[in-house]
Amino acid sequence: ERADRMERRALGLAADKEQDQRDALTILRKVEDRGLAVRKGYKYWRRRAKMARQLEGLADNGRRLSEDERRKVDSIDYFDRMHAMALAAAFPQPAADPRRPS
Repeated sequence: ERADRMERRALGLAADKEQDQRDALTILRKVEDRGLAVRKGYKYWRRRAKMARQLEGLADNGRRLSEDERRKVDSIDYFDRMHAMALAAAFPQPAADPRRPS
């Protein structure tokens, strides 16, 4: 029984690693995937956007950015859109009541 649990856990870890690799590729390609946005969470996307904006500020002040840092700066809009998707999923707005005055 213990061996079975350990095997299931190892398979779960391998599946998690594969999922992380798929997620990284999706992010690299800037694919707007609601499932990925929700899985990572709105705080994750907010941190990514904030970090990219900080790098953008450094570049504006004359710092040369590496290729990876430039890619992050170029992804600010993507991070913002994914943040909005995850935020909307985490905190859904109540449906508008047509009888309620606006």
